[in-house]
Amino acid sequence: MMIAFPGHARASELMARLEALESGESPEATEAEDAATELAVPVVPALGESPAERDAFVLASELAGEFGDLGVEQAAPPVEEDFQYSVEEVFAEFKKGLAKVVKPEDVDTHYDLGIAYREMGLIDDALHEFAVAREGCLGKKRELDCLTMTGMLQFQKGDARAAVGTFKQAIASEHAVGEVPKALGFELAMAYEAVGEPGKALYHFQRVAGLDEKFRDVAAHVERLSATTSPVADPLPSATSRPGGAAGTGSRLPVAAPPPAAKPRKVGYV
Repeated sequence: MMIAFPGHARASELMARLEALESGESPEATEAEDAATELAVPVVPALGESPAERDAFVLASELAGEFGDLGVEQAAPPVEEDFQYSVEEVFAEFKKGLAKVVKPEDVDTHYDLGIAYREMGLIDDALHEFAVAREGCLGKKRELDCLTMTGMLQFQKGDARAAVGTFKQAIASEHAVGEVPKALGFELAMAYEAVGEPGKALYHFQRVAGLDEKFRDVAAHVERLSATTSPVADPLPSATSRPGGAAGTGSRLPVAAPPPAAKPRKVGYV
């Protein structure tokens, strides 16, 4: 609320009470003073101002502060009136406020927002935040995190075909080491099965089982699909070369080698 409506009186009051609780103070000590302040500062409409001329999100509490010196004896409205806005309106203003304070290069904040939106079930907003975060961390480990979350959200949204491409990009990352290739390979296999390509799904389940047959329930998936289909080869993109040309540590899913590049001819060879 503070981001969507800067200076919101009621939200500021509640924030102050929370801060008092965090510091170990008792908020009850200030309740009487707060109540007196609310009654002493009445809420009156802006004179001569039509609703069309007024900002739709100027709150009653802010008007009270502007016209408090008029001395009009009027009881304060119920607290609930401060919050008579739809979720869509509040969220739209929240995003506008974020756009002003969170820069595109602030990767961690955009990533955390993506996680928060995902938890709220706002898949499209989460996808947008992960896309912005990825732009700011290309080639870094956080890019792999962004790709992984994007693929999972695409799958959750029902766009398994897009998830296939995203997971393959993630597996090709130089940062996909240790347990990561197993998890990504498993998710890739699940996405292939969702788009109706069980042969490729089996192929990737078998790859994961080759690394760790006890990983999740991969053995059961291999057994289930093997009863009705045969694996269909689906070479993965080559992993990005590591800094310094080192092979790196940690297990990776085997990837297909790229087509051999034409070698330059050397004069003198027959």
